[in-house]
Amino acid sequence: MRKRIYITAMMLLFLTGIVIAQENGIITFSIDDINIYTINGDGSGLLQLNNHPGSDSGPAWSPTGDKIAFYAQIDSNTWSLHIMDADGSNIDRITFDSNVIDNQPSWTPDGRILFAREYPLQNYATEVWIVNPDGSDLNIIAEDGSYPHCSNDGTKIVYPVYSDGDGEIWIMDIDGANQVKITDNESEEWLPAWSPIADQIVFQSDRDGNHEIYIMNTDGSDVQRLTNNSFYDGYPRWKPDGSKIVFETTRDGNYQIYKMDISGLNQERLTFTNGNTFQPDWKSTITSVINNRIDNEVMINVFPNPFNPTTTISFETSNLHELLQIEIYNLKGQKVKTILINSSTHLPINSVTWNGTDQSNNPVSSGIYYYKLNIPNSPVKKMVLLK
Repeated sequence: MRKRIYITAMMLLFLTGIVIAQENGIITFSIDDINIYTINGDGSGLLQLNNHPGSDSGPAWSPTGDKIAFYAQIDSNTWSLHIMDADGSNIDRITFDSNVIDNQPSWTPDGRILFAREYPLQNYATEVWIVNPDGSDLNIIAEDGSYPHCSNDGTKIVYPVYSDGDGEIWIMDIDGANQVKITDNESEEWLPAWSPIADQIVFQSDRDGNHEIYIMNTDGSDVQRLTNNSFYDGYPRWKPDGSKIVFETTRDGNYQIYKMDISGLNQERLTFTNGNTFQPDWKSTITSVINNRIDNEVMINVFPNPFNPTTTISFETSNLHELLQIEIYNLKGQKVKTILINSSTHLPINSVTWNGTDQSNNPVSSGIYYYKLNIPNSPVKKMVLLK
């Protein structure tokens, strides 16, 4: 008897179909701030995504990897945010104010877009804003700051503030409250990015003479230098599993994209373009795995998503495995929970509840988790716990 699994996806955040994450992922970037490209995480497969009139820059993957936000020049004093599909199609402009430079978009885990707004006619004063991907609910968060990046649990923003001739890194709540400075140097601390799996921030700084890449805890402690050469290294961004960092550098003459371990080891060049490659951002590759046997069809989903404190995982399958289980993994691929399903009921719709605990019933931290059935051809899908 076929069991059917139905899960209503909340806020259209997560992928449909049967999916598994691959190792290298895909990196997007701009060349000469004109058009946007992608490469695989090993440097192969250079692909131009768009041929948009004017200049395009600052591409940023959505949490689900199906959209890219970027900013494009409208006129000499106006740059606006745009959204396009991951293949470069369906480009939509989402901010429309004149005489502002909306730039440096990044996404929150729940699918909103943070960005910096500069005022070129007001001595380039800069603010932090947030907007939905359809352009609705446009709001200012901080009256001073730029390059915002959201924490992995969606509750905090890390951002730099430039004043008195130097830049420092700050943290605030997602609504702009509780602004706290976490660096204090007579140097430029810039372009921070919050780890997807840990309480760490990667950033660039010229504290030791030229721009290099550093990592620190989210309270500003335990600062470690990752790059060390006489050239510019900057714009660091995390691999989605937190194991590597992609960045731009001038060590080969023009700007090129490199990756490295979070220890700073194994630095590897990824791009070999004639133009300057800027502003990389990394996503996980999602590949469909299609099973042509209708009797082995598996569907699985979760609602609500994101969730706190509990969510329901529902599924459908014709596999009458006697020991059906839901397996839950963290971003490191470590299994955190196995939930046994009573398959003897053979109901058309089967579901279990997860309360955000591990196998020992200890609460797990906020963040991204993956779930699947313990049978062949089960999709691996994503959910977000927000505390």
